[in-house]
Amino acid sequence: MTYVIGWFVVLTPLLLLPASWKIFRKAGFHPGLSIFMLFPVINIFVFYHLAISKWPDRPFESEIET
Repeated sequence: MTYVIGWFVVLTPLLLLPASWKIFRKAGFHPGLSIFMLFPVINIFVFYHLAISKWPDRPFESEIET
């Protein structure tokens, strides 16, 4: 049973971070906000911030080609 919990602790961030990084970047927010998704309770507030706030009209600044 301990091994299952250990693998869960290791695999969850590896699966969650890339997905949330891409979601925040496509939504026009700073992709670094995905780090907050790893922390309990804080992730709920970040998720609601993403859902409720007005999304920027253009992608994150580092991806804009000049």
